[in-house]
Amino acid sequence: MPVIYDYPEYCQLLFGTRDISAETNFLRTLIDRYSTLDVKNVLEVCCGNALHAGELANHGYRFFGLDRNRNMLDHDISHWRHLEPKPVFIEGDMMDFTSPEPIDFAYVMIGSLYFESLDDMTRHFDAMARAIRPGGLYFLDWCVQFSDPASQMADKEIVREENGIEISSRFKIRVLDVARQFYEEVWTISVNDHGRRRTFEMIERNKAIFPQEFLLFLESRTQFEFVGWWDQWDLSKPVDGRSDIIRPSILIRRK
Repeated sequence: MPVIYDYPEYCQLLFGTRDISAETNFLRTLIDRYSTLDVKNVLEVCCGNALHAGELANHGYRFFGLDRNRNMLDHDISHWRHLEPKPVFIEGDMMDFTSPEPIDFAYVMIGSLYFESLDDMTRHFDAMARAIRPGGLYFLDWCVQFSDPASQMADKEIVREENGIEISSRFKIRVLDVARQFYEEVWTISVNDHGRRRTFEMIERNKAIFPQEFLLFLESRTQFEFVGWWDQWDLSKPVDGRSDIIRPSILIRRK
């Protein structure tokens, strides 16, 4: 069954409204402030449209993008073919992939990590430890839950329109198993593409990861160390002692 990620132009309309320049500058600030390496390359996990590839290349970084959707990767290869340094796109699973060269800095955006179990989580961070050089950083945007997942996103509709394409997106979260911290995301997208209508419904199941659980996970392993966590991509807003977290992010470093 087709999914929205099979249509990169629709994903661009859905996700491309973010301030990519500001986000790229924030990533560069993290590198400048916290990396112990001379960073030459950057890996985006679950890269989708690889929205930051152009900005990162303009600053001299070689971009690596990991995704499991072949249609999306083919689009990225064509769309970013002019970039120098030449980007590299990897078709693979975030829990079991091989990078063609050691990575200096990695990141994952807007909660794109999906784990059904602690074993999945372990496999992912094992894969990242293999990919990232010692001293390299891994930035996780909105991947750890600082509140009840079901309360984070109300059932509301978001509509985007551009160049004759209108997309309506509705997102719901249902808790499936409280003891396992297991919930389900139901994402319904309706597309009107110059009069041609399509509807996509995707269901993703995920294990909620809470802050102290994440720290204990890091402490129980030898691969990564905790660097810091902040809200709304703002280094002046550490999450410690706060209850009104809007968009948390976490930075860890490969040992």
